[in-house]
Amino acid sequence: MTFLISDRFKPGEFLPKSRAIKVPNDETAVAEGKKIPKYRTIELFSIVEDLQTEIFTASGWPSVSGDALRNLAGKVPSDLVYTTDDVSNDECGSDSEISDCDLEDTSSYGTAYEAFGGGKKGKEACHAIAALCEICSIDSLISNFILPLQVSWLHIL
Repeated sequence: MTFLISDRFKPGEFLPKSRAIKVPNDETAVAEGKKIPKYRTIELFSIVEDLQTEIFTASGWPSVSGDALRNLAGKVPSDLVYTTDDVSNDECGSDSEISDCDLEDTSSYGTAYEAFGGGKKGKEACHAIAALCEICSIDSLISNFILPLQVSWLHIL
């Protein structure tokens, strides 16, 4: 089966299954006698089939905005976003990140749940996406509120 994400406005146009992009080179391992290149190329691959998106960019491609990611994750309870695998007092007797008891109710999970096959893998995908959204919210709060507040405080001193 081929995994293709189509353009909403142009039927027949699809995103490639993988894409090579240039990123800053933060690695220091280089063959002896060679100069460290400023950039390196990495290749990103799709990781799941049949992921249904609800939000699109103006050009018709699936969006990766915060709202789009929240739709994929669903309404994961915030106390479950950062569960750890060292929880040993789980009443279901599981030492995994998501217990078997948590697998029963799937109503709060987003579209990533089914795309990743449901069950434990689907919930883990939703939890990971929800954690990414939370980290982005924290980063935005720091960038847009805390840092400017510090700068304005320094000007007062």
